[in-house]
Amino acid sequence: PWSEPEQLWPKYTGSDTNFAPIILKNGSVIAIWRTWEDVRGSRCYLATGDQWNDTSTYKQVMVELFPDLGPAGTEDPFLYVDPNGVYHAVFHHMYGYDTRYHWWLMAEGGHAYSLDGINWTYTGIAWGDPFDRKRGNVVNYTDGSTFRFTRRERPHLIFDDDGHVSHLITAAQYGFGTNPGAANDNGDASYTLVQEVAHA
Repeated sequence: PWSEPEQLWPKYTGSDTNFAPIILKNGSVIAIWRTWEDVRGSRCYLATGDQWNDTSTYKQVMVELFPDLGPAGTEDPFLYVDPNGVYHAVFHHMYGYDTRYHWWLMAEGGHAYSLDGINWTYTGIAWGDPFDRKRGNVVNYTDGSTFRFTRRERPHLIFDDDGHVSHLITAAQYGFGTNPGAANDNGDASYTLVQEVAHA
């Protein structure tokens, strides 16, 4: 049976957090969350918890993880630990061409890593080209066809039996909408896209 939902940080009054946790073998939690600022966009922070099933132990670390990212920043983190014990996170990257005014039309993904889960380094673009003035991300299908999606966000990963990344899942959107508001008709739609990850 499901447990009753519990509110994290009852005194927090900011934007939606995109809270993305990972539960460690000892039962503790490391998470990345974000807040939204009017000028700088989505800014990511760390959270920790002594016990995953005790939300009273969850703490916000109010030091920005990636302060050097430009306007709009990054959002939608997904965390994992690779077979070598290195922490990784992938994001919807929103900094590039014209993102101060059209951040929602970014189709790129970002990546960060950490050796201890606490100190993180943003390595840059994981997929896509943030300075492509045509906008979007071209996807090559297995039948030889291609399609340019306007936006790819909310990344998640599938892993093989050895714990290596095998597939990337994103919400993929077409249409060149001019307003990200939920009440606006931008002539678009969103799909769940599953894409095999190439390995060197």
